Amino acid sequence: MLRILQNPVYSKLFASQIVSLLGTGLATVALGLLAFDLACRAGDECCFGAIAAPQRVGGS
Repeated sequence: MLRILQNPVYSKLFASQIVSLLGTGLATVALGLLAFDLACRAGDECCFGAIAAPQRVGGS
């Protein structure tokens, strides 16, 4: 199974795919943190509401 990685072209392609996946995940986290930071600049109640919102799904 790992014998395919001995092919230099395939191993470079595989490594670049791994780097791309890591970059996509990092960008997703960074955008989420940016949105959270921008929402919290409006006021502390907005920041608290963003944290507490998932807990109020069933309540009124």
